[in-house]
Amino acid sequence: MISLVRHRVIAAVVLATVLKPGDPLAAQGPPPSSEPPQPERVEPGPATPPTAEPPAAEPLAFDAATGPCCGAAEPGFGDLAWPETGPCGDSARLWLRGQYLLWWTKGNSLPALVSSSVSGTAWDAAGVPGTPGFDVLFGSQTIANEDRGGGWLTLGYWLDDRRTWGLQVDWFLAGDDHGPGRFAAESEGVPILARPFHDAALGQPAAAKVAFPEILSGAVAVTSSSELDSGGLLLRRLWRSGSRGRVDLLGGYRYFSFREDLTITERLKATARIGDWDAGTMQDSWDSFTTDNDFHGGELGLNAEFYRGPWALNLVAKLALGNVHQEVKIDGSTTIVTPGPNSQTDESAGGLLSQPTNIGYRSRNEFAVLPEAGVNLQYNVTEQFSLTLGYTLVCFNRVLRTGDQIDTAIDLTQPAEHPAPLLRDTGFWAQGISFGAQLAR
Repeated sequence: MISLVRHRVIAAVVLATVLKPGDPLAAQGPPPSSEPPQPERVEPGPATPPTAEPPAAEPLAFDAATGPCCGAAEPGFGDLAWPETGPCGDSARLWLRGQYLLWWTKGNSLPALVSSSVSGTAWDAAGVPGTPGFDVLFGSQTIANEDRGGGWLTLGYWLDDRRTWGLQVDWFLAGDDHGPGRFAAESEGVPILARPFHDAALGQPAAAKVAFPEILSGAVAVTSSSELDSGGLLLRRLWRSGSRGRVDLLGGYRYFSFREDLTITERLKATARIGDWDAGTMQDSWDSFTTDNDFHGGELGLNAEFYRGPWALNLVAKLALGNVHQEVKIDGSTTIVTPGPNSQTDESAGGLLSQPTNIGYRSRNEFAVLPEAGVNLQYNVTEQFSLTLGYTLVCFNRVLRTGDQIDTAIDLTQPAEHPAPLLRDTGFWAQGISFGAQLAR
């Protein structure tokens, strides 16, 4: 029994000498014994540097002051802003945008200006509203409501690299429309031509004859035009921004102008004696109505931009408050030339709808409100060149239109009170699409 125990102790000593500490086999330890296990002392080995693990990726924090990056080598380039629309270091601090306008405006309502009647109508009833066979050749309609072309220029510059402050200059012009604002007719007597009006003394409709069978031959023409332009200087201030867009505060000066003119000309010749006129007597006359509306005021607004890849969506809302200077000018004249060797020429102020009672220049100042809203879609072809497509709506609450200044009542007796100066204004809007290109550097 003692010999068996001795042999086991010798075997354990040999194994402990051969095996190194930390060996997997040594970790198994000696065979279990009845004695309590003693703590094993392990000699420390050479230090092994720990394997460095990559830190967990942190989301990129966006600095509202610097804005999203937009360089091709920057992270997130495909999702964030391109030059000009998104702040990015030193690039695109200056931008120039040019657009072609295709706009429409609220129409100009005109009274009946040229009329006719069927052949065989009596002289007193010819061209008179409400009589059998009466027809309006021009007027009783809305003009200046068709499409009109124009242009829009925008020049902007960021004052700092972080694009927190910027200046922007805008100017647009929409020229004359392509609508039915022009009319011309000529007759040797058939068809009947006349210019309707309201006889203020009698309180009933009447008409001045221009062409009538066997008595008068003549011609009448109406021309009109209108033009609007606007501009402004704005200061832009970054208000909110993120990786997908930004919102800027706008504030500055706004100018808006809308002009119109309407002219009616007539020329007639007596082909037979009528009243005090001998055959061959000629008359030339014209009426002119011109209105001008010039607005100056302060403007506030918001400009929001959203980005996705090469696309950018721009939303603009602005409101201008200020003064509108309104002007109306009414003029006209009549020239009568008698026939024969003793021909005489007689000139007088006023045509038909322009008389000494309303001829002249008048102006006034009124408080006005000018709101504007727009949306623009931009596609960036390169970092410096992009294409644009947009829509804009501009409203104006006080505008003088030429049609509203025409008083069709005429006093044929003295003292006359009509036609009278009216100075009636109305609301106005202009809207349309624009497309063009933008350069940035």
